[in-house]
Amino acid sequence: MHPLRVTLACVVVFIQTMIIYSVMGGWFDAAQATSFVGFPHMAAVIVILIVRTTLLAIFATIIGSSAFKLYERYGPKAFVVHTIVRIGGLIALFLFVIQPCIYLAVNQFDVESLLQRSMIEFCFQQLNSGPFYFFVVMLIFNICYCIYKKWFERRMQLIIEIRQQSAQLRSALFVLGVGVATFVIRIFAPIYDFYGLMHVGYLALFAGMYISGLVAAKNSWVTKVSISFSIPWVSFAVICLPLLVMAIYYSGSWTEVSGRLTSQSLFMSIWEPMASMGGCFFVETLFFRYLNKKNKTAARLSELVLSVIAIHPLPVITFILLMKPVDIHVLLKWLIVSVLSTIVSFLLAALIHRIAPRKKRLRY
Repeated sequence: MHPLRVTLACVVVFIQTMIIYSVMGGWFDAAQATSFVGFPHMAAVIVILIVRTTLLAIFATIIGSSAFKLYERYGPKAFVVHTIVRIGGLIALFLFVIQPCIYLAVNQFDVESLLQRSMIEFCFQQLNSGPFYFFVVMLIFNICYCIYKKWFERRMQLIIEIRQQSAQLRSALFVLGVGVATFVIRIFAPIYDFYGLMHVGYLALFAGMYISGLVAAKNSWVTKVSISFSIPWVSFAVICLPLLVMAIYYSGSWTEVSGRLTSQSLFMSIWEPMASMGGCFFVETLFFRYLNKKNKTAARLSELVLSVIAIHPLPVITFILLMKPVDIHVLLKWLIVSVLSTIVSFLLAALIHRIAPRKKRLRY
């Protein structure tokens, strides 16, 4: 599945660049970055942000699937050590290198301002950052999975069995459970910041997709599920998306969808795992059936994917700032920045992997 991982990483960079251009106001000529300015701008930004969230949910599934295989192959000790070194190292890289560099670039290299900020304040504010939050959550999930496998798996026999039901029904019940859990969490921890999706409100979604990756790897779903299985999920998600956008638009604010006890929040909470599950079924089976060929280049690039996710904000911000004075259409700017950022992100990731110590290599 190396081509799939590389493709998703490239899409993440392109989507991130598009989000920044939308928020900055240049993409749809919005006057203010943090408010709805017309239906086209609002609808486009919502779709972009949802696509990014769905991509990260699919990555959570891939990491869950890889975690199952790594644990079964190498055992708990090597699994925990590798998780802490690999994912923990990316967290440290983002926190102590990538984010300070972004801060300096945005603030015209004001080193004194950066040094005056306390580390606790700085670390706390990074929880709102997509890559940092994503890797912290994945680190916690992997450690919890190892603890479960080591001490609790054999003791937990009272698990609900619904194998006699159809696969579609099991998937529907799973999506419904994740959606309800997300809705309940957002009642107490809503996502008020429109452009800050990576909050506690997405914890249930990532957990659900991580678990789906574990189950998929255990049952070899990718070799058994056909593309037609995903059609109802993808179709329903696409049909419901305009309804979601309209519900947000007519509610007048993002607050109604961000949380609390509202119908819009319930709609959003159910739609996200449905779209993520459909996306996983569709893209994974598509790549497995038609693009699952041996490719040394794709295999090497696939090893860099997690590092690219951690690194890509710095090249994106840098190239956006460099392209800001250039007087060309914003669509062309987006393409140039996206392509350059993708290339530089993979080059930096390759450099980091070359510098990092090499022992027995476990791969996510």
